[in-house]
Amino acid sequence: MGFIAADGCLWSKNGKAKSLSIALREKDARHLIKFKKAIRSNSKIGYIESNKSAHVSLNSVPRIFDSLTRLGIEQNKSLRIKKVKIPLRLMSHFIRGVCDGDGYFGGERVTHIQFQITGYRPLLEQIQGILIKKCKAKKVKIYPASYSVETKASKLQYTGSQIFKILDFLYKSSTDKTRLDRKYKKYLQLKNKFQKN
Repeated sequence: MGFIAADGCLWSKNGKAKSLSIALREKDARHLIKFKKAIRSNSKIGYIESNKSAHVSLNSVPRIFDSLTRLGIEQNKSLRIKKVKIPLRLMSHFIRGVCDGDGYFGGERVTHIQFQITGYRPLLEQIQGILIKKCKAKKVKIYPASYSVETKASKLQYTGSQIFKILDFLYKSSTDKTRLDRKYKKYLQLKNKFQKN
């Protein structure tokens, strides 16, 4: 659900043909294969050469569509998601999914490591509340993203060694079936580099 919140799009015409599409970078196409397998879909993955992207569209999936909208995923735009209605025990998976699509973490020195998620401010406030509660993360200011004049996007950002508490929380209960391979490898590399003891 977090991955769909970041890289997915729900759409319908006059309340009919309720559909879902997901697009991401071509190099992460294996994540779409995992998604298709999880929901037992035989939809084909399409590729767009001009922008090196991959996408999948699921047409007429009212059950999935209605479940997602009931839980807080808005139609057409990720920057309209105010707050999601999912159990606290599942929030690490949701936040990891959002991070897989609209997040970044990395850095060359432990004092300069960053963890950030871009999105709609109300959702970022909800995510921050979970990180404060579960990871003892500090409360930080949520800033407008650089391109927020048009999109109304904001940015939640943490720096320094505290990001490992956050990443450990996000990946602790994850499996190969659900996590984005590229970012999981990056997480392991950072752990190996800065937390060798």
